[in-house]
Amino acid sequence: MAAAHRATRSFLVLLLLLPGSLLAQETYTEQQVKAAFLYRFLGFVEWPPRTAVGPDEPINIAVVAAPAIAQELAALVKGREMNSHDIVVRSVRPGEAIDRAQVVFVGHDAGAGAAAILQRARDAGSLTVAETPVALDNGAILNFVETDRKIRFEVALDAAERAGIRLSSRLLAVASRVRGGPAR
Repeated sequence: MAAAHRATRSFLVLLLLLPGSLLAQETYTEQQVKAAFLYRFLGFVEWPPRTAVGPDEPINIAVVAAPAIAQELAALVKGREMNSHDIVVRSVRPGEAIDRAQVVFVGHDAGAGAAAILQRARDAGSLTVAETPVALDNGAILNFVETDRKIRFEVALDAAERAGIRLSSRLLAVASRVRGGPAR
């Protein structure tokens, strides 16, 4: 029964998070899966007023130190909207400005500067996403992890609260781990 529950949950994660164009494929690269997650996260987040998108403004995603993911994400969102907003993806090097980004993804190549980038972005009210084992401890709200050779994500509710970000319960339900919330 537990295996069936995990399989059903994995399928629901794919349906919730992967765009239709990727669902037709049988296999996905790590970059495609992470790009799809980043795109789908947009629909499960409520930003604080200081970061919220105005009526005619695009949703900005800054991808730091992960050019392959930025490239996949840019291709994925081309011509798409989220809640009637265009989506703009910028590939950013550590040290470059990330202001006015609703989402900041920090790749593992950011190295020792990742914690400072995550804190600066979180303090600005951005949804921070990373991909390192210590990312939640360094201030990320969401972090990609590999479990059973599958890309999943974990959540730090305390970091989301500090950023003024509200996450949908539907997103929390498919997370592999939720820190700072009810026991799972």
